[in-house]
Amino acid sequence: MATRGSVSLPLSRLRPHPRNASIYGSDPIDDLIGEIDRHGMLEPVVVSPKHVILSGHRRVRAAKALGWNSVPVRLDRGPTTAARLIAFNRQRRKTWTQLCCEALVLLPGAKLRAARRRSSAARGPSMARASGRALTEVATELGLKREALRRLLYIHELHRAGHLPDYLLAHLNSGKWTLHKTYLSARAFAPNPHGTPLDAAGRWRRFLDVWTFRYSLRSAGGPAIPPIDERTGAHAPQVFANLVHYFSPPGGTVVDPMAGGGTVHDVCAALGRQCTSLDLSPRRPFVRENDARRVPEDLAPTRFDLIVLDPPYGNMLRYSRKRADLSNISSTERFLEVLSECVHSWRAVLARSGFFALFMGNYDHDGVCTDLAWRVGRMLEEQLAIVRRIWVPYVLTERTGIRVARAAKFNRLATRQCEVFVCQHRNE
Repeated sequence: MATRGSVSLPLSRLRPHPRNASIYGSDPIDDLIGEIDRHGMLEPVVVSPKHVILSGHRRVRAAKALGWNSVPVRLDRGPTTAARLIAFNRQRRKTWTQLCCEALVLLPGAKLRAARRRSSAARGPSMARASGRALTEVATELGLKREALRRLLYIHELHRAGHLPDYLLAHLNSGKWTLHKTYLSARAFAPNPHGTPLDAAGRWRRFLDVWTFRYSLRSAGGPAIPPIDERTGAHAPQVFANLVHYFSPPGGTVVDPMAGGGTVHDVCAALGRQCTSLDLSPRRPFVRENDARRVPEDLAPTRFDLIVLDPPYGNMLRYSRKRADLSNISSTERFLEVLSECVHSWRAVLARSGFFALFMGNYDHDGVCTDLAWRVGRMLEEQLAIVRRIWVPYVLTERTGIRVARAAKFNRLATRQCEVFVCQHRNE
């Protein structure tokens, strides 16, 4: 049955566009068959003068499945290029993979136009501003944001090179995963440019990262947590939330041998982990008194998924008057000796696949900077394998104008960094 403005043409005379299969694949047409059987073909198939299909490949397949001999067609006298094919399929519901294939077809032409604009940029500032906008042009034509198209092309390139498993694209196309989530997973599967070892899933671990959080932005990235009492000073609670979220399983066990104000315990309660908090000088009811150089007898049989060690050091803060308190040790050598004893004791209760996280930074005294992190890292390498380093700027030393000016006046560090060493058992 021909519709207005169309003619009927035998199916045997229609030819599929040579680029249609490579761009759009072969979508299922069961629902379309039912609609055409009930209501007929409401929109004609668009063909070129040589009967090459520009729009309506799925409708033609459905008509053949229904046993039709002819379909209504509308003649288009434009070129039969792939760009023309994409233009006629603008309203089609597409998967992310199909959008990516369209972009790969359109990008060469957009880059050629951008190159011509660059060559004629001397004619005026408007042409110069238009230079190099190929990706933006294609994204606008496909109804996407430029960053979304860039991420989509990145995912496609990794999959084409064989670095991504098929299930990632399947989750993306089905809507189970968002483009952002798929992009983050794709980055984890990307080939390692630095030669660091792969993890059990075949993904390379990024060895160095930076976590910057202000107290007023507890849910900026990582897991969202409710407001937590900031009674301890140095780090925003979100730093510990990230650590617990990424390095311990849901419902896992965490121990904090130097609990201080108990922020790790609060974070674990918010994220569904079981936390054991200990300290030489307890400040909250749930914190048990214990010297971190020894593991309590009742905890010796336990194996923890995550051990968090955030010791005091230098002249930054005095926690108690006890001689065993690390904040009272002025000798760097003695400090490292005691800290090594703590690490040696607690690594015995670390689960085989668990993580040991130790916070250590630098401090300044009388204009002299003491960098303990480097020496602590060397000490850790003697007992464990360092698998991740994370830099955490101290919140109280953010680079505001006043702090920078004061640091310059008194010859002090403008910004202090704490380094978090994330370790595991050695594979021996």
